Amino acid sequence: MSVIFSCGFSRVAVKESFHKPGSVAKETDPVQRWKNYIELLDESARAKLAVERTLFMKKSRIIYDLFRKMNSQNRNQYLQYVSLENWKALPESQKSEHTKSNCDACQVHHFAMQSFSRTLPS
Repeated sequence: MSVIFSCGFSRVAVKESFHKPGSVAKETDPVQRWKNYIELLDESARAKLAVERTLFMKKSRIIYDLFRKMNSQNRNQYLQYVSLENWKALPESQKSEHTKSNCDACQVHHFAMQSFSRTLPS
């Protein structure tokens, strides 16, 4: 079975989509969250990590809630390491290896950080 949101970068984008752009205020509209998610992804990420609206709405709350339950030190370290800014800094060759489902690139290049998110289902 395919695992959605197995890429650390997509998980961080999901978490960030729950906030209004440029604000810490929560976004309450699930459709707007999906739009926020798509907007957070740059062009190369969008091609690799975008998901359909219905799938996003089904899985995103689970990801967001589990981020909130993570140990705060681990969560902060994970969010800094697998940030969208760090995505932008990756060479195109590494970006092309990342996928939304069963992301082997995260397991290979970011194994230590992915271990923090083992409790995050997809």
